[in-house]
Amino acid sequence: MDHTVVHRYPFLRLLLPLIAGIACGDILFGFGGSMLPKLFFYALPASLLSLLFAYHYRFSLANRWMFGLFAFIFVFLSGVNLVTLRLSDTSYSFSPKEEFYRVTVESQPELRPKSVKCKVKIVEQWDSLHTIPINKNALLYLAPDSVATNLAMGSELLLYTRFKSPAGSGNPDEFDYSSYLLHKDVSGTAYVYTGKFKQLKSPDNYNWVQHAQRLRIRMMDYYRKLGFEGDELALLAALTLGDKGEVSDQLRESYSVAGASHLLAISGMHIGIVCFLISSVLFWMPKRWRWIYLLRNLIIIICLWSYAYLIGFAPSAVRAVTMLSLLLMAQAFQRQSFTLNTLFATAFFMLLVNPTWLFDIGFQLSFVAVLALLTLQPMLYQLLPTHTKIVRGLWNAITVTLAAQIGTAPLICYYFSRFSTYFLLSGIVLVTLIFIIMYAVAFMLLLAPLPTIQAWIVVVVKWLLSFLNSSTAWIEHLPLSSLDGIYIYKTEVAFFYLFIFLLYWFFKQYKVKTLLQAMLVILFAMIFRLGLSYVDRPQTQIVLYNQRVAPAIHCISADGRSWMVYGDSLPHQMEMHRLAGRYWSRLHLQSPQAITADYKTEEIQVFNQIVNFAGHRIALVTDKRWGKKKTDNPLTIDYLYLSQGYKGTIAPLMRLFNTGTVVFDSSISDYRLQRYRTECDTLGLSHFSLSDEGSLVILPRK
Repeated sequence: MDHTVVHRYPFLRLLLPLIAGIACGDILFGFGGSMLPKLFFYALPASLLSLLFAYHYRFSLANRWMFGLFAFIFVFLSGVNLVTLRLSDTSYSFSPKEEFYRVTVESQPELRPKSVKCKVKIVEQWDSLHTIPINKNALLYLAPDSVATNLAMGSELLLYTRFKSPAGSGNPDEFDYSSYLLHKDVSGTAYVYTGKFKQLKSPDNYNWVQHAQRLRIRMMDYYRKLGFEGDELALLAALTLGDKGEVSDQLRESYSVAGASHLLAISGMHIGIVCFLISSVLFWMPKRWRWIYLLRNLIIIICLWSYAYLIGFAPSAVRAVTMLSLLLMAQAFQRQSFTLNTLFATAFFMLLVNPTWLFDIGFQLSFVAVLALLTLQPMLYQLLPTHTKIVRGLWNAITVTLAAQIGTAPLICYYFSRFSTYFLLSGIVLVTLIFIIMYAVAFMLLLAPLPTIQAWIVVVVKWLLSFLNSSTAWIEHLPLSSLDGIYIYKTEVAFFYLFIFLLYWFFKQYKVKTLLQAMLVILFAMIFRLGLSYVDRPQTQIVLYNQRVAPAIHCISADGRSWMVYGDSLPHQMEMHRLAGRYWSRLHLQSPQAITADYKTEEIQVFNQIVNFAGHRIALVTDKRWGKKKTDNPLTIDYLYLSQGYKGTIAPLMRLFNTGTVVFDSSISDYRLQRYRTECDTLGLSHFSLSDEGSLVILPRK
C-alpha cells in the first residue's frame, strides 16, 4: 500500500490518535473512575516536552521518526485527558437519601403519560446546616399535578427527592442508557412525587441555549397557527427545527423500516438545502467582484451558524455547517475546497471542542456517510458512462445513495439491528420530496406578510408532508422491506470497514495482493462469526428483566423457543422487544410466545401465575389475590416475584409459600422497596432487587 497517501492528509494523522485517546479515556473512566487517567494527565507535559525536543531535530532524517512518534503520543494523551476531564466534570456522587435541592428548568417540560419530564440544572443542595453548590445537569420526572403541567422553561423549583447517578439497567445487550446520559452531560435522574416539590419563582431571564429553545417553541406555535397538526406537524418540526418530540413511535418506526430515519434528523442534506436557499436570496450580489463575493459568503456562513444555533447545535448539523463554511471560504479565496482533509479537519476540531461527540450515533453516521461520498461515489459514478443530462442526474442520485448506504450499513446494522432493502427507492423518491418540501416551506415562511397567498402555500405544504408520510408507509409495507433481528459484534463492524477500505484500494490500484487481503478479512470475519455463534447458542434459562413496563418471566429453551409469561392480561410485546430484542437476536431466539393466562405444555406450566420451568417454580405476585388465602401446606417455590400491584406486606405470603428468594420488580417505589427489604431481613429471607442489581438469569436446576 502506498504510504504516501497518509501524508496527503495531515489532519488524518492527528485525528486517528485523538480518536484512539478519546476511546481509551472513556474506557478507563468507566473502569476506574478518574484515578487511572490522572496518570495520563501528568504524562501530558512530558510528552509535550518530548515533542518539542523531537521538533528541534526534525530536519535530521535519522531522527524524523521521533517527531511523528511523540506527536502521536501527545495527541493521544490529549484525547484521553479531554474526555476524562469532561466526564469527571459531569460525574457526581449524590446523597443516598432524600434531600432538598434547588433546581432551574433548562428545557421545555414534556408531558408524558405518567410524568412530566424536563432537563434541570441542580443549583444547590440544602440541609439544616449549610448549602452545598452543585451546578450539574439532571433529568427530572415530576408527578403530573397542576404545578408540574404548568411549568415553563426557566422556572425555579425546590425539590425533596433522591437523585441517582446514571446507572445501567443490567439487562443483557440493552442500550447503555447510563453511558448515553453521561456523554450528554447529564449527572443524575430523579422522580419527584406530588407534594414534594414547589415552584419558587417563574422564569424571568434566559441563557443563550434557552433562547434558542424559545425560538423553536415560537416556530412550533406558528406552525400550529397555520393549521399544521398530527404527523404533518411532527414531520415539519423534524425537517426544519430538528425537533422530533412530536414524532410518534409509529411514524418513527415507519421511517426506520423504509430506511429513511436520517430524514428526520437535521443532516448535511438539510443544511445544504438551507445554504442553497440563502444563496438564492443573495443572487443580486455579483460573484465577479472578489470582496463582494467574500461578503456574500460571510453572510451565508453567519446565517448557517445562526440556523445551527436555532436547532441546538446537533453534531451532524455542526459537521455540515463547519464543512460548508470551509467550502465557502475556500471558494471566496479561490482555493481547493471540498477534500478529505477538510472532513478530517472538521472532525478533529469538533472533537477538541466536545470529545463525547465521538460516541454520538449521529456524529458517527454523518462523518462515515460523507467519507463514503467523497471516496466511493466518484468510483461508482464512473462505472456507467452516461451521455444525457437526465441519465447523468439519475445515475448520480443512485450512486450517492449507494455510496452512503455502503458507508453507513455496518453502523446501522450494529446500532439498530435492521437493514432496509429498499434504500435506493427511499434515497431517490423520499429525498426528492424532502427537497421540494424544504423549498415550499421556505416560500411559505417568506409569504408571511401576505396571509392570503400564504394560506394557499400552506395547503400545498400539508399535501406534500402527507404525501411524504404516505410514500414512506407504502415503502414500509412492501414485501421484505427490512431485515430485522440482525446482530453483529463490534469486531465485525471493524472487519466490514477494513474490507470496504481494501476493496476500495483494490479498485484504485488494481493490485491482486490487495484483493487477496480483502478476501482474507472476509475469511477471518466468517471464522469469528461462527465461533461466537457457537458460544452464543441458546441455553435453557429463565430471565427476569429490569424494566418498569410490566412484570414478566422469560423462559428460554435450548432449541431457540421461548415463552414470555406476563403479569398483566395485556402483553407488552413491543416494549419487551425494544428492551431485549438485541439479546434475543444474539441468541438466535424465535419471537417469544406471549402467555397471559393458564398454560401447559411438556416444557412449561403456568397456573394462577405460578410458573414451572427448567426445574424451578416462580410465583408471580401482581395483585391482591393472595392476600386473604390460607393453607396448612405452604407451596414450596424457588422465587417469589413481587411487583407494585401487590400492596400488602410479605409476612402473609410466607404463610402460603416456602420461598427461597424474594425478587422485587423495578416498578416498586424506593420507599416500599426499603420496607420490603427490612421485612425480608427480619424474616431471614434472601432478596434480590432488579432495579438495583439488574436482570436476574436463572439457570436450570441440575
